[in-house]
Amino acid sequence: MFVHVNSDSVIQVTQAAIEHNEGKCDQYQIFIAENFCPDQLIFIDESAWACQNFADGGVLTVVCFFRYSILPAISLDGILHLNIQDHSYTAAIFNEFIGGFTQQYEPIPSEELCYCDGQC
Repeated sequence: MFVHVNSDSVIQVTQAAIEHNEGKCDQYQIFIAENFCPDQLIFIDESAWACQNFADGGVLTVVCFFRYSILPAISLDGILHLNIQDHSYTAAIFNEFIGGFTQQYEPIPSEELCYCDGQC
């Protein structure tokens, strides 16, 4: 999905990115390319990191297991906002992330920004 933010800081979900349909992904990418400049794009994609240890002989032994969910907001300027937590993201936490991010960057640097998640 992507979230469109105008200069009045109104957050709207305006389109869903379809993950597994190549034609829909192509249409989505063309729409973004035709309607937004690179400096208007902010990419948001959750990832995870886990620490695992291996014993001799190739047998997997978990000595310590920590899992972190990482949610960055990345633009041409680098990482603009980052949230790391020890549990998965929910829709409510994601919306909090977007709300906190947009408040942090008031006034919005461009009249219109496009937040793109990494699904497409």
